[in-house]
Amino acid sequence: MVVPAASIHLNYYLVNRNDVLSYDPIYREVTIKQRNASSTFKLDDIKCIKRFLSPNLAANRALVSPCDEYNYSIIILENGKEFIVTSLLLPNLNLPVDHEKLMIKKTLFRWGKESVNSVSLEGP
Repeated sequence: MVVPAASIHLNYYLVNRNDVLSYDPIYREVTIKQRNASSTFKLDDIKCIKRFLSPNLAANRALVSPCDEYNYSIIILENGKEFIVTSLLLPNLNLPVDHEKLMIKKTLFRWGKESVNSVSLEGP
């Protein structure tokens, strides 16, 4: 199990290397800085958040494998932009959004690859 955990860790590092996520609870805004660019959006701008969790983490059970703690989320905005947030950037993405906007996906393999539909923050 150490080799898969190391592979996931490396993948998550490459996805969110040098990224910063901050949340302002007063203005209900999230700022994500990626690759020398920044994007800020309100919680109301979120269409949905897809969370990819191990079955044990999703059920709040004891974690039995080194891979169990690794998870990632895809924040999808109303305008179509997507942001991947791995557990190396934020161990547990719990933004205060309506439960209807959350989609929990239980899966054994949580590979946080770049989304095909992701929009670059670097502009045109």
